[in-house]
Amino acid sequence: NLKQIKLIQRFKPTHFYYFATPKIFTGEAYNFDVKKFNLFNQYYLSSFNEIFKVLDKVKLKAVFSPSSISVNEPTSKLFEYSCSKSAMETYFVYLKSKYRYINFYFPRLLKIRTNQTISVFNEKLKSPYFELIKYLKKIG
Repeated sequence: NLKQIKLIQRFKPTHFYYFATPKIFTGEAYNFDVKKFNLFNQYYLSSFNEIFKVLDKVKLKAVFSPSSISVNEPTSKLFEYSCSKSAMETYFVYLKSKYRYINFYFPRLLKIRTNQTISVFNEKLKSPYFELIKYLKKIG
């Protein structure tokens, strides 16, 4: 909304950390769902863009938004998610060429322990805090 836009513009952030996502693990194997793909795009492309376009590009030094290893290894139930994350990466490469002085950092993370990955199975997933800190230190 307009009030939030004005707050962001007055604040003039130097770093933009974007972690928005809908529920990921919902899908039928081998049944591409355009609605789900569009929902992911709303988060990873459209909503990101709405925030990015109001940021002061002169002050902005870095953008961090993690991608996923599923781009490399898409599974049948995560196909829409993987396609959307791939589109996000392509968009960031485009922005990186347009704003050469801004560091766009979008590492492909392995599956980590989050509210979305909690299950009754004893998976040995890494802590998101320690995993993300490794990447965030690289931004500077």
